[in-house]
Amino acid sequence: MAFSNDKAIYLQIADRLSDEILAGTYKAFDRIPSVREYAARLGVNANTAVKAYDQ
Repeated sequence: MAFSNDKAIYLQIADRLSDEILAGTYKAFDRIPSVREYAARLGVNANTAVKAYDQ
């Protein structure tokens, strides 16, 4: 994922995850990816993904 410089990365990740949920990427009762899995998928530190998930 390419990140912009005008917004914190964790906020961009939180927005992306929210967009994926709203778009139906994850169906009802599906589990969203673990923090580590999502961090690896996006190429970010797990702590950054934790901050995004906390949003």
